Amino acid sequence: MKDEQIRFFRWVAILLAMTLLPCSALGEGGAVRTQVVTVQYDGGTVGRCAVPADCRVQSTVSCCGNGQSLGYPVQLFIDAISADQRTRYSYCSTMGFIQVLDYSMNGTPIKVHQDGQWDYDTMTPMRTLTDAAGVADRLISDMFPNLQIAPIAQEPIPDDMQEQIRQHVQFMYDQMCSLTAYDNSIRVDDAYYDIAERTYRFQLNGEAYCATITTAVEAMQMTMSAPSGFGPVNFSYISWSVPFAYGVFAPEAEFDEASAAYGMFVLNTSASDSFVLNCQELSNQIRESVLSSRSLTGVESYCHNSVSGLSDSDDDYSEERFSDYLFDLNDYTLDGGAHVKVPTNYDYVYADDAGNVYATDSASDVPAGMQRLEKNH
Repeated sequence: MKDEQIRFFRWVAILLAMTLLPCSALGEGGAVRTQVVTVQYDGGTVGRCAVPADCRVQSTVSCCGNGQSLGYPVQLFIDAISADQRTRYSYCSTMGFIQVLDYSMNGTPIKVHQDGQWDYDTMTPMRTLTDAAGVADRLISDMFPNLQIAPIAQEPIPDDMQEQIRQHVQFMYDQMCSLTAYDNSIRVDDAYYDIAERTYRFQLNGEAYCATITTAVEAMQMTMSAPSGFGPVNFSYISWSVPFAYGVFAPEAEFDEASAAYGMFVLNTSASDSFVLNCQELSNQIRESVLSSRSLTGVESYCHNSVSGLSDSDDDYSEERFSDYLFDLNDYTLDGGAHVKVPTNYDYVYADDAGNVYATDSASDVPAGMQRLEKNH
């Protein structure tokens, strides 16, 4: 790894892009209509999403042994597909990776980092750290492996938000230092957070398509040193994760409309608190019970049972991801108790009993059969 890559852990996060709220795509008199959907898995609530009313929502929970790390042994995938199957909104919960910088005994390498390989010691896929834009590029390439995909836009993060990012990085570093303060053999080298949104253009079945990927990278560089009979052992590594990944894919002629709904999708789509908590508890249980095998294979049913039959309430989303507070949002409560976040550029928000939400910036644009909601303060 080049020196400049290793030194990426400095306190100024390299924030390449971010605009979750596509106000420019709305124009004057913009409006968006979405439905708030509870995502089920084996009879339990594992997530939620807000998508256009004509979309069909489908979800998958991928359990241990299918590329998951020990830190995140289960993953939630949500896809919402339009009635004509030409537009899709996608979400993926946290993915975990490790990059081995140095693993040596008395200066002799024990292990060398190999991208894409499984690290049996940490039970985590090996992947070289990249910024959030690089993750977005890899995600869309994995979705459409045989297409020529060209990035066409990347919105810069506003200057006044960078200080909040810096504070978050500082918090990550301080928290890890506190957790490891008892052990002199562990050194926290640095912390890193990056967030990006990139838009692409490509040809699909002879038609021009566009896509936007929104994602983030959170990382910690650690060094562990210990004596042994054969000399000192040094293990320096980067433990990093992709806390979330969102995407919208639509024909270019329909992309502005899809982008308007995408803002609501990103702000209101996530795994539930209980799903996240079960994932963390499951990681600890696996660590204690099967760590000696150095494999997640064979515990898929164990993972499956741990996330079956969750009983979240619709408004059980108190633990929102870090990026939420970066944006100007208003919070509204639906009749059933579920909360929905709406960008502040929508002055009027309406809802019906079915969970459909209509947001508009025009006082004269009043949807039939809906009641206006008052924002929470």
